[in-house]
Amino acid sequence: MKVEFTLLRTRVARRMLVLFLVCAVLPIITLAGITYPIVVARLEALRMEQLHDNGKEAGMLILARLERLAGTLQWNTAAEVHADATDEGSPFTGIATEHSDGRVTLERGHTGPLPALTAVQAARLSAGQPVLVASRKGGTPGVYLVVRGPTGAGGYPRTWGYFTVAAAIAGLDLARDGIDLCIGDQHGSLACDAAHDLGAGGSPSNRDRWARDVAHLTARWPMFLMAEFGAPAWTITVTQRRSDALAPLAEFRRSFLLGLVFAVVLVFVLSHIQIRRRMTPLADLEAGTRRLQDGDFSSRVVIESDDEFQSLATAFNQMATDLERQFTTLSALRSIDHAALQDHSAGAIAAAALYSAPELLRADVVALATAGAADTSAWRFDVVTPYQLSSRLADVELSSGDIVDLVHVQDQIVVGEGEAWPAYCRMLGDHGCRELILFPIQGQRGPIGVLIVGLQGASARRADLFTTGRQLAEQLALGLSNVSLLEELDSLSLGALTALARTIDASSHWTAGHSERVTQYAVEIAKRLGFNAPDVARLQQGSLLHDIGKIGVPPTILDKAAPLTEAELVVMQSHPVIGARIVESVRAFRDLVPLVLHHHELLDGTGYPAGLRGDEIPDLVRVLTVADVFDALTSDRPYRKGLATESALAILVNGVGTKFDGGAVAALRDMLAADWTPAMEQPGAVALSLRDERMLMGVGRAERAA
Repeated sequence: MKVEFTLLRTRVARRMLVLFLVCAVLPIITLAGITYPIVVARLEALRMEQLHDNGKEAGMLILARLERLAGTLQWNTAAEVHADATDEGSPFTGIATEHSDGRVTLERGHTGPLPALTAVQAARLSAGQPVLVASRKGGTPGVYLVVRGPTGAGGYPRTWGYFTVAAAIAGLDLARDGIDLCIGDQHGSLACDAAHDLGAGGSPSNRDRWARDVAHLTARWPMFLMAEFGAPAWTITVTQRRSDALAPLAEFRRSFLLGLVFAVVLVFVLSHIQIRRRMTPLADLEAGTRRLQDGDFSSRVVIESDDEFQSLATAFNQMATDLERQFTTLSALRSIDHAALQDHSAGAIAAAALYSAPELLRADVVALATAGAADTSAWRFDVVTPYQLSSRLADVELSSGDIVDLVHVQDQIVVGEGEAWPAYCRMLGDHGCRELILFPIQGQRGPIGVLIVGLQGASARRADLFTTGRQLAEQLALGLSNVSLLEELDSLSLGALTALARTIDASSHWTAGHSERVTQYAVEIAKRLGFNAPDVARLQQGSLLHDIGKIGVPPTILDKAAPLTEAELVVMQSHPVIGARIVESVRAFRDLVPLVLHHHELLDGTGYPAGLRGDEIPDLVRVLTVADVFDALTSDRPYRKGLATESALAILVNGVGTKFDGGAVAALRDMLAADWTPAMEQPGAVALSLRDERMLMGVGRAERAA
């Protein structure tokens, strides 16, 4: 396994990582927060017990030392006491004898003024018990130890020994390392075995301050002296710095923090690795989904985790494959629709359908056989392989069985290996196909084609092939039917326009066939000039209707042999406007209005009805004008005979640039030079007079309607 320590890529993974860390660390911190105060309190309690024991132990040692000092004073003789009590190492700094008569004899050292004894203390001495008296004369706390001497004449003497508590406890192991010990009575401190001395005089305020010191732990043990020495109890105060007392806990804190940091790091690393292993497939799936959203259906997600993510990736890839297939199918179907609506040809539909068919159907060969005209047996064959597309026409004889199969099969026909192929499939014999799957394409009057899928081996996904092939066949049926319908509509429309043109021309025998001949001239000129197919079709329709306005001109004017009067000429020249109004009322023919309205306009502006000049006249109108004038010149009229072709062409040539478009006239001249003639042609004509020529050229207002 490859360990990667890069940042997690998904928000889910990062949230899971935080959750892991919280679940791992929060219980530890919570447990520590709960147990730490308990541990601190317990440790303080244990230290307080130890300090109390230390104070008790120190008190017992001090009491034993005092008893020893009392024994030394009491059981020795006066001379011996003086020697033992003041030798080197003895705590006594002075020895004095108080005689029964009240005299005081200083035996050794200095004792200072002797304090008075209370009645209780005197009674104790009388009973032979030692007495301990604390004194603070001179500002230094000291202690007097008094014992009764041997009884003599007149009473017994008292032996006073003076010492300091510090000197008395010298040499005793009272305080351990880090522990401070002080001895005091009800009046203040007597001695301290530490730096925490209560101060000179041991005032109560200093003692209270020490008791309130929160930085230390303090324990007190009362050392009772009344029974042994007839003195008030001393207090043994033992103290220790809180930091020293809790030193083991500080080490525990350091260890705990290190352990916590180690646990956090360990949880982070292990959870990061595990979450990354689990969430990286999720990130890959998210990236794959975004690619699908962006329209990239070819990429796949590769996950090898041997868990649900791998199954999810497999399902995702299958979904992407299906989506790619569906979108490819939709694209192919859309291409068929586009070809049917834009190109209006079976060849364009076949090319659009077969462009992606091999990949879409996973076939080795795909062919499309489409029927020709109803009166011919020639079918068109378009064959495509993954490497090339070829088309050819071939005569196919369909047997009655083939026709029955194509008519009655709703889905597909499977021709297995070794079975006889239908006649319309023999064109695929050189492609090595073992199996054919045929999808009939039905039209309104029967089969209009077959989609043929050739397989050189078995298909791994036959169900998908059947579904997709059926979709293509149905869309092809729709596209081919639309093409056939559009062709019929075009034929019907053109036939209706032709019939209308013949009806208009039939109103006068002088104009019979005029509109059809003009249409043929104009279409041929436009083709030679390189106009596109839509413009040629529009010119063809407009040429058939260009004289529709003559329906509003009385026959007496149309057939009049004499020159027209001014009023009659106005009526005659109104036919383009009348025709434009008629055509404009039909929405499908509105783009033909300029051809109908302006076909009598001339480049120099002498035409009618608007007097347009030069580029103001549309290109198609210029072509129609040349065709219209040429047919008018070469046709018989009631007031003259038609001109010969050469004479009519000469008139047009002379008017190039001033009245007629030069390109259109040149194309007409080339047509006539190539012996091109319209399907309907009038008989030969005689030459016109100069007056007639000028009239037809539009020089005078006697220009007659073409």
